[in-house]
Amino acid sequence: MNEQHRNAHDVIVRAATLPPGQSSTDCGFDIGRLICVLGQGGSGKSHVADGVLTTLRESHGWGTTDFAVFATTGKAATVLDASTLHSYRQGLGLPVGKKIFAKLSSGMLRIFQDRFRNLKLVLLDEFSMLRQKELHYVDHRLR
Repeated sequence: MNEQHRNAHDVIVRAATLPPGQSSTDCGFDIGRLICVLGQGGSGKSHVADGVLTTLRESHGWGTTDFAVFATTGKAATVLDASTLHSYRQGLGLPVGKKIFAKLSSGMLRIFQDRFRNLKLVLLDEFSMLRQKELHYVDHRLR
């Protein structure tokens, strides 16, 4: 990793591992938990994300239920071994195309709640491809 990658990595790991109440997102005084890593294609954003996940697994004991990695396209999902946001099986079940956003059935809601119960970090690759309403859907599903 170059210096910029390392800085982004360290900020994300620190934000992800702060105890509840210490982040400015949680009304604390430390770094906030909403972090956007921006850069052109090929600039190393996915490399940083992979490094963050490796550090959290190896140095902080995180397991697969502690984080979720989503992408807006199948190609981006493949690079990070992620799931698309649209997948009900491993993603958030967001509508595709002109389909309407619908509440989850009670059974599907229970599955999502069980799947994301211990979630501490969400990585969303290619988020700039989402429209505002789709970001709202992501927020709605994760509440």
